[in-house]
Amino acid sequence: MMRDLHLRGILTTGGGNASFVLDFLEAFAMRSGGSLKPEIGAEDFVVSLKGEVLWGNPKPSVEHNAHLLAYETRKDIRAVVHAHPPFSIMMANEMLTLPFEIEESEIFVKGRVSVVEAIQSGTIELAREVAGALRSSDIVVVKRHGVFAVGASPEDAANRIFSLEENSKRSFLRRLYLRLPLSRRKHCGKKRT
Repeated sequence: MMRDLHLRGILTTGGGNASFVLDFLEAFAMRSGGSLKPEIGAEDFVVSLKGEVLWGNPKPSVEHNAHLLAYETRKDIRAVVHAHPPFSIMMANEMLTLPFEIEESEIFVKGRVSVVEAIQSGTIELAREVAGALRSSDIVVVKRHGVFAVGASPEDAANRIFSLEENSKRSFLRRLYLRLPLSRRKHCGKKRT
């Protein structure tokens, strides 16, 4: 799943992370930032739902508090994915809400997308803002930073991000198209002879 995010240009090798709940430990396992491996490894870690590192890297990802507060806020979620989809971030920087261009996006996103102002990454303030926004949505876009999505599994959360990014690309292209002079728009999509 992390590899898919990277291959689609939504995750850089140095940023983004994912976590999922381990019910039997009352904890969550989290990928280290930028790790592209599909399985949890020695550089990754397990954090209790009380915030204690139980296993792995003693210095967890800077965004681990956002994941922890998301799980505290929403008992129904089982996974959190944080990525940096460029079109979604760009559109959020320009608008307060992200319009749905395609029906499939609305279905996968399952509700409204929250947009919050830019806050320093890795801070408890960012974690609190994201957790608060997750009370009413499954996706939060932090302006100039990235996206946090939640779901029943890491794949479910990632699919929300994929859908949001596809929608944002289409919205960007529509806005670009509408800025073309009318004389140029008539020729779009027509073969020239």
